[in-house]
Amino acid sequence: MGFTQIRKLFEDLHKNKQLNFKEAKSLQKSFAIISKSFSTTKKEGLIKKIRRKWLSFLARRSIRKVPSPLQFAQIYSDLKKIKPKSFEKLTKSEYIALKFYSNLHFKQINCLLREDSVQNKEMKFVIKSMKDALVKLPKKSECLYRGVAFPKQISLNIGDVYSDKAFLSFSKKKKMAQTFLNRDEEQKVLFKIKKSQHAKSISGISILKKEKEHLYLPEQQFRIVKIKTDKEVTFKYHKVSYTKVILQEI
Repeated sequence: MGFTQIRKLFEDLHKNKQLNFKEAKSLQKSFAIISKSFSTTKKEGLIKKIRRKWLSFLARRSIRKVPSPLQFAQIYSDLKKIKPKSFEKLTKSEYIALKFYSNLHFKQINCLLREDSVQNKEMKFVIKSMKDALVKLPKKSECLYRGVAFPKQISLNIGDVYSDKAFLSFSKKKKMAQTFLNRDEEQKVLFKIKKSQHAKSISGISILKKEKEHLYLPEQQFRIVKIKTDKEVTFKYHKVSYTKVILQEI
């Protein structure tokens, strides 16, 4: 089963058609690299052979990584359950796309968006489904935080417009956002939005529910309204200095 058939299955989902068990298993098998956790099983030789085949297949199509069978099995297991109330308006494909993103594939998708290298049709379909899903999700004004680490040459000034080509993730929990400041980059920044208007909560389906994650669509613009320097956060064995930047949605 190739990527053309996989795309058709996603399109069927988009039309609210049900996947039967055989189709789900076929999609799971065809749209996945065998995960490393399988290397110690009795079928080690066969799994290595399948893995080599898929690595070669994906490399030719500029696809860096796709879900493991276990991750896809989890997605389809979740689909059998009742959707959280806030996700009831989503189509199956939109729901799957958000699950795909939140199940540790956000780095892959955001990297492709930032590099303008989304060429694969299936990935384009996933990203479009994500955007459609975020438009449908309900709005709720929240105080949100995002911890990031930049190279020192990137400057942030009051009045500047800040935006990103990728989906931007924020958290309702300040301490959770601060954990992302514990990195090697020279410039550490904690963004704060006092009253969000366009961020949509995906914590109900995210694998990392404790993050209380909210997502912004790509290209969302913010105005830098305040900068506070010399802030500190204490980790287990050390302290980290950072800059607090107050953003306002445009």
